[in-house]
Amino acid sequence: MDRILITGASGNVGKYEAQYALKNSQQISVAGTQIDGPIQIYKNTAKIVQFDFTDSTTFDAALEDVDRVFYYASTHLENPEDIKPFIDKLKSILKRLDSHTVIFVLVSLCKK
Repeated sequence: MDRILITGASGNVGKYEAQYALKNSQQISVAGTQIDGPIQIYKNTAKIVQFDFTDSTTFDAALEDVDRVFYYASTHLENPEDIKPFIDKLKSILKRLDSHTVIFVLVSLCKK
């Protein structure tokens, strides 16, 4: 494990984070509800995964080999509680990882 999951990697903030990570030789997974944009942007420089905070069946593939997460809240979420199942999944993974691992979650604004 040595990979960063970046949500919203085709948006303004996520794209900057992904480019910075790649420039610094980090392996990344870019995740989104629609993957056409990330495929065009990242081609073969990143693992591209279908991901939706409201669909727990997408969590395992998105978190495969991931030890860090960059999350900038998506405005498509109607309720901030929608990310709770994903946070719970992160907590379960954190328990399995060593104490040197950091999972970083940056929370912004969600529609309410």
